[in-house]
Amino acid sequence: MRQEIVRDYVRHQFAYHHRAHVAADYDTWRVVADAADLPLAVIGYRGGEEGCLFLESYFDESIEQVLGRHIGKPIGRDRIVELGCLAAAPSAALLKLWTGSAEDLGDRYDYAVATLTLPLRRMFGRIGIPIVELTPARIERLGAEPADWGHYYALDPVVCAGPIGAGAEALARYFAKRALAA
Repeated sequence: MRQEIVRDYVRHQFAYHHRAHVAADYDTWRVVADAADLPLAVIGYRGGEEGCLFLESYFDESIEQVLGRHIGKPIGRDRIVELGCLAAAPSAALLKLWTGSAEDLGDRYDYAVATLTLPLRRMFGRIGIPIVELTPARIERLGAEPADWGHYYALDPVVCAGPIGAGAEALARYFAKRALAA
């Protein structure tokens, strides 16, 4: 799928849901599409080894320093991946997106970091995906015009991290329970 289609989808979803205008500047995307090859759920990602991560704007230190302190051991920047610009329509596509992302990234990275709104953190909790909250995401740290972000920051975004392997296991358990209940 062409990157411009993916970026347009992200921009549309952020404008529709948050009245926000986002750059959607990731080079690598994971996409769940419908039968007509139109996006249903997308997420961008950037490895720590690729340079500065967008969410590092919320910290005074590098992500590997912050995360290492929270997990109690050093972690290399090359073992961390940022997930961002999540845009999704139906929840089934969103779950498929998270599962596929864990499968794609689990061999290369140990931890995923993302800015998660309160509804996403609650969803992760229901599924059992382990995350640690690193810091509240504050718009004033970005130096951006608040109007550009619409009401996104009213959803209590927090920079979070989680072990990819444990997240994949939680998703597998969740799907196994749903299959048994069906």
